[in-house]
Amino acid sequence: FTSLVRELEAPGSLDGEQVYQFDFSGVEKAYESYIGINLCVRYFVRATVSRAYGSSVVQEQDFLVQIIQPPPEINNSIKMEVGIEDCLHIEFEYAKSKFHLR
Repeated sequence: FTSLVRELEAPGSLDGEQVYQFDFSGVEKAYESYIGINLCVRYFVRATVSRAYGSSVVQEQDFLVQIIQPPPEINNSIKMEVGIEDCLHIEFEYAKSKFHLR
């Protein structure tokens, strides 16, 4: 779990709408976004407005990260065999051992 916190404004009064500029150029995003059955790799921005009265206001916005890489240069075929001895035998052959998501 990694967390990066930045204070965008010093404590004070907020009247109306305010826009804050930010970027993620200096932040390492080592993994692509992924949502699976047992695992979720999630990137999000969370804005919290603390109030002296009542509870804080918290808003989250997810964003996706895709790491673009060139297709693999060496891509040999792969062969798999599955079966039960002397009963059932299935052989799979794929033209590539690596696939690119383009």
